[in-house]
Amino acid sequence: MIPGRLRQRLKILRWKPADLADELGRREAEVKAWIEGRADAPLAVTAWIEALVKAHEALPPPGRALAISKTGGDEIEPAEIRLPEAGRRTTQPGTARRPIHPLETGFSTAAASQSTPSVTSSKGGSTHGPRPL
Repeated sequence: MIPGRLRQRLKILRWKPADLADELGRREAEVKAWIEGRADAPLAVTAWIEALVKAHEALPPPGRALAISKTGGDEIEPAEIRLPEAGRRTTQPGTARRPIHPLETGFSTAAASQSTPSVTSSKGGSTHGPRPL
């Protein structure tokens, strides 16, 4: 990364050389050498800075305007989510009402066991194996 670009990227992030040095655990003099072009910044550091800038530009703080998309610039409208009232469930016309939870089916385990024929082995015990449908 050329020194001017590193300086520009730090400005976008509102970081000073001391901030970057603190984040990286490096000496401030080393970071200043990168910014001034006296030494090359490590590739991992430059890639990290670029990723931070992209995230910073794409995700503005809450309450600020959304980043303008490259395709149109239209802002996204907030979604309105309506939940059914507590205790009442509604269905769309033409759709069957499904239970919210399997235990709401009205099937009790006793009723289920009575309606299912049991398969026993020749010795009289249960096979515990797969049963045909």
